[in-house]
Order: sequence, then C-alpha cells, then structure tokens
Amino acid sequence: MCDFRIASVNARFGWVGAMRAVSPDAGAEPYLLPFIVGLPNALELMYSGEIIDAQRALEIGLVGRVLTPEKLLDESKAFAQRMAAGAPMATRAVKELTYGALSMPYAIFNVEKTLHLQETSNSEDASEGVQSFLEKRPPVGADDSPIRTR
Repeated sequence: MCDFRIASVNARFGWVGAMRAVSPDAGAEPYLLPFIVGLPNALELMYSGEIIDAQRALEIGLVGRVLTPEKLLDESKAFAQRMAAGAPMATRAVKELTYGALSMPYAIFNVEKTLHLQETSNSEDASEGVQSFLEKRPPVGADDSPIRTR
C-alpha cells in the first residue's frame, strides 16, 4: 500500500491466504494489487500462494527497483528525496487525483482535476515555478530554499 516499492535482491513476496484457507486480510491484496500488477498476475499470486523473488516482483511491476542490500538504504533515501522535491500542494494534487481516478467516474474526476488545477495555479509556488522555468533555473521559496514551502 505504498506509492513506490523498492526491494532488496533478497526479498520474497507472497499472498498465501488461499493456501491457508483464509480470506485476504489486507486491503492491498484484493483491492490495490490488481491495479499494481494487473488482474491476471494478482489473481495468480493470490490463488496460488506462490512466493516470488525480487526479480519476478520487478518483472510484474510489484516493485520499481531491486537493489543490493548494501545500496538499499542510501539509494532508497535518495529516491525518496527526489520524489519529495516537488511543491507539496502540487504533489498532493497528483496523489489525490491519481488514486481518486481508480474509483471515481470521469465526470467527477474532471471536476476534481479542475479544482486542483485552479488551487495550484493560483499559488505562490506556481508563480515561482513558471518564473524559474522561464529563467532556466531551479525554483526557490521565499527564503531562497528549494520550493518546499507548505
């Protein structure tokens, strides 16, 4: 139930509930897993209880990266910093719209998209973002720090 998943080469994954005669106990199994790996892969994993390695998880899109244990922490932190580099208001809008699109009708999504666009476009961060683009420089906040103001 994460936006991004990074695994060690030693990682193993499995959904063994059906092999133990129990229904899925986490919402990630029957709800999010099909969105992440596709319906056939999700059903195969949940029906079979097969334990897959990190390489197979990468192949089906369960994880986005597979790293050696020595690099796992440092590269995961660097990845997290890159993902958190955008303006918080815009990042929140991306997340809300993307996850919302999984369950809302397009007409409602379109209204939500327009509201988020208006909110972010009228922000100080957006003004600085556009100006920095035109000036071919990284955006900065009012205190000359990266544009990570809330």
